[in-house]
Amino acid sequence: MEYAQSRELRQRISTLFKSRCIKENTPIIEQVFDLRAEIASIFGFEHYSDYKLQRNMADSTLKVSKFLTELLTQVKPLLRKDL
Repeated sequence: MEYAQSRELRQRISTLFKSRCIKENTPIIEQVFDLRAEIASIFGFEHYSDYKLQRNMADSTLKVSKFLTELLTQVKPLLRKDL
């Protein structure tokens, strides 16, 4: 594919390659999400991410989201300065 001169052809082949087995995998992924939601509910959590984070320093999805937002706020000016 690296020798194909047409950008459109390379893009089309790449998209087709990355989406192979999508029909077979989509129901499996949906089942995984459903099971994760069920696990979270069983253990009294609103979201699966809260369940997974309970034993980590982050503790909750809200804390992770807040941390990432603060980090982004601090990094954006540095990024703009580099560009």
